[in-house]
Amino acid sequence: MAVGTPGALSKLRKELIATAVSADNGCGHCTQLHGGFLGRLTPDKALVCALMTDPATAPLEGADRALVAYALKLTRTPREMRQTDVESLRAA
Repeated sequence: MAVGTPGALSKLRKELIATAVSADNGCGHCTQLHGGFLGRLTPDKALVCALMTDPATAPLEGADRALVAYALKLTRTPREMRQTDVESLRAA
């Protein structure tokens, strides 16, 4: 599913994830693109900057933190994903 299509996650949450994963992958173009979209969805410029530079330390809480952590783990180490990761995400 494309980031901009309707779904269970809000546009804001989709862009949180897309910005973090793009930055983690080292894709400058994608990071700038998704960071720009995210900047239009939130007034929190510090959050956008943190997600674009060091996503693991971005000031996120609760479900947003869980979503980004899950996406980063899936990106970095997909073979290490377990059912407990899904359960933790659902519980957040």
